[in-house]
Amino acid sequence: MTGDEQVDAALLAEVTSLLTDYSGVAPAIDQPFSPAPTFAPGGLLLDSHSFFAETETLLSSDMQERNVFLNSLPSFKQNDPFNDQTPGHDADKVEQLLADQKREFRNAQAAKRRLRYRQKLKDEKETLQQQETQLSSELSKLQEKREAARKSRVNNLSLGV
Repeated sequence: MTGDEQVDAALLAEVTSLLTDYSGVAPAIDQPFSPAPTFAPGGLLLDSHSFFAETETLLSSDMQERNVFLNSLPSFKQNDPFNDQTPGHDADKVEQLLADQKREFRNAQAAKRRLRYRQKLKDEKETLQQQETQLSSELSKLQEKREAARKSRVNNLSLGV
């Protein structure tokens, strides 16, 4: 029996067992399925926990089916870095690869964060320099007005005497 035939036989056995397990529980077609209402104060929380558990179960079974399918492809078996059946790959190497990928991702995120921070500082510095020029020109105008007012008072006092 080849690998594909084994996968087909295993899938057929699983489907058969699933159908036999749920054959007596299937709802009638005329009656739509309606879950029993929960009236407990924490009912919503319990429903979300059960929903989360069901989702986790479905996702794990989906991943198993995906892995079975992908491993049935000959090209994927050769190129898969996570395939433990290929010689030279152990769990430590896979964990190291995952850790390296996580580290690279964190480093990339940190680099982006540093770039955003530097850009923010650059923009803030530019804004402060613009404000400094505006305030300096405003100050010089006010000082000129003040000097002109002082000179006019001095002239008025000297002429008035």
